[in-house]
Amino acid sequence: MRVVLQVVDGPHKGQHRVLHANQILRVGRSDWAELSCTLDESLSRLHFEVKSTADGCELTDLKSRNGTRVNGRPIERVLLRDGDEIEAGVSRFRLGVSGDNPATASSKSELRFVSPVSDPKLAAGLKGRLAARCEKSTLPCGWTLIRGKCDDAGPAVVADLLQQLALLSLIYDPSRAEGPEIPQPPAYLFDHLAPEAAAQVSPVFLDPATTPEWSALVEAAWGKDAFVGLLSAASPDKLLPAFRKVCCADNGESVVGVCWPKILGAVVRGSTARIVDTYLADVQGVFLEDADDPASWLLASRPDWSDKLLKFGISSRPPEPATVPDMAAIKD
Repeated sequence: MRVVLQVVDGPHKGQHRVLHANQILRVGRSDWAELSCTLDESLSRLHFEVKSTADGCELTDLKSRNGTRVNGRPIERVLLRDGDEIEAGVSRFRLGVSGDNPATASSKSELRFVSPVSDPKLAAGLKGRLAARCEKSTLPCGWTLIRGKCDDAGPAVVADLLQQLALLSLIYDPSRAEGPEIPQPPAYLFDHLAPEAAAQVSPVFLDPATTPEWSALVEAAWGKDAFVGLLSAASPDKLLPAFRKVCCADNGESVVGVCWPKILGAVVRGSTARIVDTYLADVQGVFLEDADDPASWLLASRPDWSDKLLKFGISSRPPEPATVPDMAAIKD
């Protein structure tokens, strides 16, 4: 496999380097880098590296000061495809790959590819300029609740932003919403049911990394009590069996409805820390619609996670005080 990394914008525009299989190319402003961009002062000394293997191409951010983006998304480590664009410092790079097989690369790696950002609000959020305001409060269980309006930042945009923070797994009920096709065979939560019965009543567990059009699925499910996002440090294959257990009673034959936003939202917002931890032991946060107002979204998370949204330009605000005209209307 032959890889070409070309500088397409910035002070070193026009430079390029070629990699063959099992080679590593480091990029930065230092002379130690194989592709040295000394005039780009926003680059770290060693900013990122590209590794070419027989099966694919990987990019790793080398703990740079200003971060690395691939196709508009901030990354730490990711698989690359032909045509991917990399932003670092004030420079932009484009990758050319010949002899690459993305299917083979993804099957042999725990990494994933990232698609280009097309939604303007998502692009703004990834650059920390979304400026979507939200209300922030503390729940009885000690978690933080962030409540925002879909008009400021739509559910798919917020879900995609959350996907940059951690593994975001989706709980989706196809019986309640008509969305895009889901991967087959479905990973039913109620797997104790016969497949014919599960197809009628069971939500499915989805990993966005392997679910095409998952953003469209979020939009289709919104407002129908059919979607929950689970933020977890655990991998999807470990989170699925754990969440299956909390969705079934002790006898393994009846259903506990915490897989639906109306019930899970009530549990998280009104329960003690002991109860919430029983249901969400491996979960750092949940993202779901507001059962009282589907035009709003809720993000309930452990306190150390909620502040991470600030890096995407989502800022908290206190509830707006009533104005003089408002008070007059109440008196009337």
